[in-house]
Amino acid sequence: MKFTYDPRYNIAYIRFREKRTDVDTVRISDELIVDMAADGTLYGIELLNAYVFDVAVGANKIMVRRAVEEIFDVKVVKVNIRNRRGKAKRVGRSVGYGKSRKEAVVTLRQGDKLDIY
Repeated sequence: MKFTYDPRYNIAYIRFREKRTDVDTVRISDELIVDMAADGTLYGIELLNAYVFDVAVGANKIMVRRAVEEIFDVKVVKVNIRNRRGKAKRVGRSVGYGKSRKEAVVTLRQGDKLDIY
């Protein structure tokens, strides 16, 4: 277990296991993409029974909720969405941007799990 503190935002992070470098991306549908390690662990908030998905940029909370409930046959309690702006990349004087993406944090009902692996 590793504790880190970010004084800029006054937030403490707890990492229970180290991230592995060999992460596979599994595309479940057009709206849902899951990052999964080779040993079957998901990168999400397992302690809160929540999972992080990369979703389509045009998807909203209702679309994500319906897709997760339909595909995995679970009950979704809450969906939070965060937009991740593309990273600025500079080559000489010109500036370009990386791909922007949207992530959805899906919280499931107590006792439900995703059977992805």
